[in-house]
Amino acid sequence: MTWKEVGGDPNAIDGYALKVRNFDHSGDPVLKPLTVTRHPELTSFGNLSIQLRRAAEILDRKCENSKDQDAPVELLSHDLMDLYIVAKHLSTLIGVNFAGTPGDDLTAEQVIEIATRYNRGPDLSRKSIQEDTFLDCKPKAELMPEGGRIVTVV
Repeated sequence: MTWKEVGGDPNAIDGYALKVRNFDHSGDPVLKPLTVTRHPELTSFGNLSIQLRRAAEILDRKCENSKDQDAPVELLSHDLMDLYIVAKHLSTLIGVNFAGTPGDDLTAEQVIEIATRYNRGPDLSRKSIQEDTFLDCKPKAELMPEGGRIVTVV
């Protein structure tokens, strides 16, 4: 997941994008077909690029307007909170198809499926996720000397 998500836009650019999107979507709902940007809650923040709506869900907050967005944006600008929010979201994603499976017991293929859900969302069917995920993947799990493992895709 970090291979796919780390290294996105700096938070300042994400903040600018959020302002532009909020402005674009601030008009009368009848004008929605005329908007040119994605919905503001789809803006990703933090070093692990989690969408504002997902962070708000984890924090049990609403994300309906710019005032609702302030707290999640602020929290995602701090690395430890960003990591905490992403870890909670990944835990939720594990529960979509692998409820009750401890993280250490997940196979490399399962980790890739969860990472795909992180990128594409929890609402897609498992079949859809697998069709898009496993086409040319050759996952490899490497044990770390200090414990844990890294899953890479070749």
